[in-house]
Amino acid sequence: MGQFSWIASDDKRPVLDDVYADVYLLIPAKFGGGAYHTDYYDGYGRIEVDVYDAVADWNKDYLQKIYKKKGSPKLSDFSDKLSLWDKEIFEEKLGRKATKEELEQHGKVIQKQHYERAKKEFKRMLERAEDFQTLTDAEMKEKYGDDYKRLIGIDIACYNKDNASLPYPIKIVHEANMSYEQALPSMGDPNQGWGFDYDFESELDEDEQAEEYLQKLTNNFDRFINNYYTKYKTVGDELRKGKE
Repeated sequence: MGQFSWIASDDKRPVLDDVYADVYLLIPAKFGGGAYHTDYYDGYGRIEVDVYDAVADWNKDYLQKIYKKKGSPKLSDFSDKLSLWDKEIFEEKLGRKATKEELEQHGKVIQKQHYERAKKEFKRMLERAEDFQTLTDAEMKEKYGDDYKRLIGIDIACYNKDNASLPYPIKIVHEANMSYEQALPSMGDPNQGWGFDYDFESELDEDEQAEEYLQKLTNNFDRFINNYYTKYKTVGDELRKGKE
């Protein structure tokens, strides 16, 4: 997994990789409040603790409901159109060019395979969520691997919609001048914490390009927060209150 980052919710600016700057992961009051801190974000999800470990712990009691709300996989989730790679492998096995009908039939086979794997993984996710309630950390690591908690966090909070729908979403800021409960959720940084890409062919100078980039981020964040209030927040609120 390459470097990745978030947009801080207090100033709508990216948390930059490999740059000396204060960054805080706010902690819900239920889990002690305050914030985890780093003055140098390395680009791999660590802000004193692993961010995805933390969000898994905060939402531990709601995991099975979170997974069930996302829903089990459906056959229609997967395309029956062969990728170029699958087509090449299929024709290599045939030893010739495949007919249109053969490709269509094989596409359905591959679709079914993806679907069956996804169903199996979804079942394992539900089992892991149940075990997370009762097994010790050592037992979880033995059964699911050392990074089991990080994988849970990624499952439930990697995408903006998923994070914003959690009872306790990820909230990252550049200044720790507010509580977790006062802050907004953070969204993922589409440029993965690398800042803006300077375009040598642009008519704009570097400062103008940087300003244009930051304004685009602000607009994206504002749309994200609008969706948070109109679509996602209620989901997390109801889960936290014990409703489905």
